[in-house]
Amino acid sequence: MAQTVEQIFESCEILRHQCDAVTEAHMASTGNRLNQVMKTLTIVSTIFAPLTFIAGIYGMNFDNMPELHWRHGYVGALALMSGIALLQACWLWRRGWFEDWTLRRGR
Repeated sequence: MAQTVEQIFESCEILRHQCDAVTEAHMASTGNRLNQVMKTLTIVSTIFAPLTFIAGIYGMNFDNMPELHWRHGYVGALALMSGIALLQACWLWRRGWFEDWTLRRGR
């Protein structure tokens, strides 16, 4: 009888260790996914922060900005903003920031 109770306790201890391992694996997976989401938000912020700055400058009501009186000043500002966004996106792409590192390589 005592040996049976001891085996039950040992089985419970093994199951507890397995449950701890599964919980740790789940927490690691959740943490990796959260890191991937934060990386995506960082990419979006990195691309749009300079564009917001440029839009803020051109949104001010100053009359002494020479670009405001140019015939193609508006198109030029949009081209500048598009160029900066494209340059940043290409730079981040080359550095591998758009890859989802949470996926397994063997899939």
